[in-house]
Amino acid sequence: MLIEVLAAFVIALLIMGPVAAIIGGVAGSFGGLERSAERRQEQQEAATVAMGLEPLREGQSTVGDYVVRVEPYDWDREDDLELVGWRLYIVSVLDGGGDLSLDSAPLFETVRIGRQ
Repeated sequence: MLIEVLAAFVIALLIMGPVAAIIGGVAGSFGGLERSAERRQEQQEAATVAMGLEPLREGQSTVGDYVVRVEPYDWDREDDLELVGWRLYIVSVLDGGGDLSLDSAPLFETVRIGRQ
């Protein structure tokens, strides 16, 4: 009788190991999914800020929780655009609570066209 109980206990322990690993893996995957969703939401908000900025002017400004940098975009045909009164700009959106040094990575970056 005692041997049967010990055997059942050992079998239960052998089954619990893989089950615990599966549960831990699912929990880790769920955490990664939550972080991914938070990053996607943050990028969508940053994109909304970048696309809603009017008028486009060089410089740095604060919009809500974000810092927006607008810089001229230099390319080989910029003179043609300037002749008709337009200019390309790089719009970078950074987290307003983070490091705002010139080399900090933006949350979102795009090229937009605007009047000079």
